[in-house]
Amino acid sequence: MGGGYGLNYGIPRPGTFYAADFDNLILASIGFDFNATKKLTIGFYGYYLSAFERGVGIQGGQARYLSRELGQEVDLFIDYQLSQNTLISVLGGCFFPGKYYKELREDAGGSLFSPFVRGDGDADCAYQFELAVEFKF
Repeated sequence: MGGGYGLNYGIPRPGTFYAADFDNLILASIGFDFNATKKLTIGFYGYYLSAFERGVGIQGGQARYLSRELGQEVDLFIDYQLSQNTLISVLGGCFFPGKYYKELREDAGGSLFSPFVRGDGDADCAYQFELAVEFKF
């Protein structure tokens, strides 16, 4: 999620990722940055994630195709230029798992898209929140 400074295993801010990081993904996004004041910028982005090819899972000892729908994500960025050399940033994001993560399956030990597939027919949202202070010298 987001494009902050912490451990970031999700979708980076547009323009900060490499094409090789997203093999087999369809990543549609829309968003905007709004300069509320000279010092305050607010950004809001939404993403839809899907796979080009369907994965294969095991249920009842039988192989079956899985959904291509990986999920949706929303991110909120707030930057405040406290001084010429100090930037305060707040990042919040939420990933809503799609059908791929909610399918019943027995092979939940890991997958192409996530090593943490539950396989019980349910999936929890993933949240991220960061607060950062950047100093320039």
